[in-house]
Amino acid sequence: MFAQRHTDIYMLVSTAGDRQTTQKLYMNITRYAQLMKGIAISLYDKFDELAVFVDMIRSDWEDEYFISVCCAHPDGEEAIAERGITVDCYVQGGRVHFTPDMPSENGAVSRKGVNRTARILDSMFLACQAALSERDDVETVMHCHADAWPLSEQKLEELIEEMYARDRRLAIRGLGLEWREPNNPLGVVMDQFFIFDSEFAEERSLFDADPLTLLPHKSIHNALSILLLGRAGLDNIWYYSLMKDDLQWDGTPVELPYIGVRPGIYNPEWELLHIATDEFPDDLGKSVQAHYLETHGNWTGETVTSYIEEYHREDTFERVLQHEERLNDILKRRGFDIKKQGRKFSQMQALIEESSDSPLAAAKRFLKQRVAKELLFRFLSAIPAERFSHLGDPRTRKFYHDAEWPGSLVEAYRTTLDRDDFPDDMTFWFEGCYGTGDQGE
Repeated sequence: MFAQRHTDIYMLVSTAGDRQTTQKLYMNITRYAQLMKGIAISLYDKFDELAVFVDMIRSDWEDEYFISVCCAHPDGEEAIAERGITVDCYVQGGRVHFTPDMPSENGAVSRKGVNRTARILDSMFLACQAALSERDDVETVMHCHADAWPLSEQKLEELIEEMYARDRRLAIRGLGLEWREPNNPLGVVMDQFFIFDSEFAEERSLFDADPLTLLPHKSIHNALSILLLGRAGLDNIWYYSLMKDDLQWDGTPVELPYIGVRPGIYNPEWELLHIATDEFPDDLGKSVQAHYLETHGNWTGETVTSYIEEYHREDTFERVLQHEERLNDILKRRGFDIKKQGRKFSQMQALIEESSDSPLAAAKRFLKQRVAKELLFRFLSAIPAERFSHLGDPRTRKFYHDAEWPGSLVEAYRTTLDRDDFPDDMTFWFEGCYGTGDQGE
């Protein structure tokens, strides 16, 4: 397949006095070289999902794709080889130390949260860099996690064509710049299903970044927004999906902002599927995946067909809904607002395990979380903002629950993180970083 290099062509139109006037003739010219697309995949231990994803591409997609994989699991390369998964480039991740039992401080900076976000970002960057560096004929790359599958090659091609038709070099999805909250002050960019032009990414050193400079104490989605806005520029970015048209795993509409990509979504316009299997009980997450594979595509690969045969069940949705109803019943009896849980089954289960089941505790929780907050919101909404000016110096007020100001974010990072958790090229918060007086001794 001969693909297009997207180069702007200008023609000299006039020379009036000392000024030259040019006019853009057209955006694209065809470079007579055989180009290919790349798929960059990052993961920890979802090797079964990786095997399905790669088999979809190798067995049933028409074009040739360069597949790069970065795995943070220490035995990742061996696990991939044992399953016979054929990738073009493997990169070992896990350079940032992380364990699930790390302390999770209730403050602006949590070692567990920072390390987890930094490790995911590092794996993503390594996978994308591998797709760029190993071959010079990869024109565009899509990044995905192992459990995030584009189910249609045709839709992927249409998405790439539309990106170039709009004269953009990145196509991303997320809640956009309109959505901001404490963990996402610069908007939301999803860390899967984003596409970039290879030449542009190399020119801007898009993925040659220290994750610690991207404020990983916030969310990974905010970190990506910082990176892409800063290095690519908003004029080179196309938000192809604001996630408003996503469907939940059971085909019902999403209820933003409570429901994001977990436990699972399907985007019908571009046929993108993400099912977080670890959110579902038993193997029901894989059964949901098998349902979508069964109903979206005619797959011939041995791995995909075996996966469908093993996990597809006619009563999958019924069983998951029964599980959800059980969790909802317990949470409602304990005074929780179930809508705010976003159908995140693991989060709901954790709340059940951590909360008391006494009627008195449930009543207090209900009054605090629902009745009192609603009455307070209605009361404050009716009062002009200037009426609160007497409340004192704003430096003593926490507008965001994790605000450090007038304290030092540098100090929060340095006292919370362990330098030994990070590789030698991630130094930002441990050495001179930003702002007069923030470098320390």
